[in-house]
This record gives sequence, structure tokens and C-alpha cells, in this order.
Amino acid sequence: MEDKIQSYFDLNVWKKSHQIVLEIYRLTDSFPEKERTTLVDQLKRASSNAVICISDGFQKRNRQEKSRLYIESQNYLNELYYLSLLSKDLGYIADDTLSENINEVQRMLSGLIRSVLGTQKHSGGGYNKREQEPNVDGFIANSSIDDVDML
Repeated sequence: MEDKIQSYFDLNVWKKSHQIVLEIYRLTDSFPEKERTTLVDQLKRASSNAVICISDGFQKRNRQEKSRLYIESQNYLNELYYLSLLSKDLGYIADDTLSENINEVQRMLSGLIRSVLGTQKHSGGGYNKREQEPNVDGFIANSSIDDVDML
């Protein structure tokens, strides 16, 4: 029997996002001093704002407002994804673990948005219900969003 979700702390996507914030704080401790007011601040801001949007979205009762905040979280994660790639290319991050974790959270958020909007993806790539709803999958690296102007 699954436990009922009582707060955003119970959401797996929130837990995973929070772990990314903690990882960012650990990783950026070793960044050069010259990056403290630029790259480090951007990484910390984007990661924490992504988690805050998930928290705020959970609190909303209106499905459109809830999904808007979850999409805003995705936008912060897109920014974070790029900043993590830049950090890796500059030699400040050793591997792709952070980028992989960001991609995982984005996939989780995509499912959460579909759940909130009451849409399900079928094998044909569209939706069973409300075919006019945009595809919110694949916002990083391997594919693109068809349309995010759903609000």
C-alpha cells in the first residue's frame, strides 16, 4: 500500500531535486575563487529555484497554476543543465553525474505535468486525451518540446 502524499517533501521529484542542490553546493566548494560571483552563484540560484518551484507548485490547487510552476522548474533545470555542461567543459566538474541527475528530474517533472494536466502519452507519440495538449517530454539534449504555450 502506497503512502499518501501529504506535502511536497513526499514527492520523489522534490527529493531528487533537493539532492541536486546539495550536490551543487558540494561541487562548487572546489570551484576557483574567480567563479564565486558568477558561475557558482548561477548554479546555486538555478538549482534552488527549481526546487522552490516544485514546492510552490505542489501548494497550488489550480491545475494550470500548478503546471505553470512545474514548467518554470523545468526552465531552471534547463539553465542548470547548461551550466553543469559549462562547468564540466571548464574542468570544474569531473563527470556527467550532475547532468544525468538533472535529466532524470526533468523526466520526472514531465510525468508530473502530464499527471496534473490529466494527459497520458500513448505509443503513437501523441496523447489519448486532449490531443491538442503539447508534448512536454524531451526538453534536454536528445529532443525538443513541441510547444510549451499551454497556459
